[in-house]
Amino acid sequence: MGHQLFFLLGTTVLTAIVGSALSIIGMEYLESATLCITSDLMQLVAGIFFLVLYLVNRRKIKETPMVKSKCTPKLFVKCILSIFVVNMVLSLMDMLLVNFTGFSLTMPSESMTNMNPLLMFFTVAVFPAMVEELLYRGVLYRFLRGHGVQFAAITSSIIFGLIHLNFLQFFFASFMGVVCCYIYEATGKIRYSMLLHLLNNSVLVLFSILPLTNEVSAIVQIALGVVSLVAAIVHLVYRKKNHSALKTDITKKTKKNCLYFFTSVPMTVFVLACLGVCAYMSFA
Repeated sequence: MGHQLFFLLGTTVLTAIVGSALSIIGMEYLESATLCITSDLMQLVAGIFFLVLYLVNRRKIKETPMVKSKCTPKLFVKCILSIFVVNMVLSLMDMLLVNFTGFSLTMPSESMTNMNPLLMFFTVAVFPAMVEELLYRGVLYRFLRGHGVQFAAITSSIIFGLIHLNFLQFFFASFMGVVCCYIYEATGKIRYSMLLHLLNNSVLVLFSILPLTNEVSAIVQIALGVVSLVAAIVHLVYRKKNHSALKTDITKKTKKNCLYFFTSVPMTVFVLACLGVCAYMSFA
């Protein structure tokens, strides 16, 4: 995970450099997009490491080909609704936490409201949906898949969650990563996980560009969170077992492999570094 640590350090350094450069050359109107732009640039740099990983191990990856199948509307709707429900429920929980304790699990994003809508849509929705899915599902998930579908989905998704560097996004991005692995495994086509990712990030962009006051935005989020929570409870109570390509029941072997993977020295350093940044961003 050395390249991921490089990604964290590189993003921090590049953010300072780009911000200073924009100020010097008189392009202050782009400063609100500095973090998004630098994060996207560092994703491209990280992509080089992933590309090397893929090329070195392409024979091993091709030994476990994915079965291609059509993505039914029912499957896609189930995936996007599950992502939306978890997103709204976590947002509601964070809002309640802020009201009762004054502490938030995420970082403020007021600066995004000053961004150009088209620039925001590209840097926040389009680019991450394409590049991150190629990296974390198309390469990392496929690379780990030889050790088991469940193991690959869980580990690649946790890594994907950690790289977002805030506690709320860790939980949500990890869940979304599993769902993206699910639809990728079920169809064998990464474009569907890209579309899920794009639709999810587009909701964030939409909330940022709509002329809503903080009070109205809070009411909307609370209402959506409550409805989503009720829907999730109803679904969990009445859901039927399904035997899909990515089973929900985690086997003992998967637990053992995940424990071994995340207690290795490189992963321990990576996890501690990410959690340390999360804590610093939250409490600083």
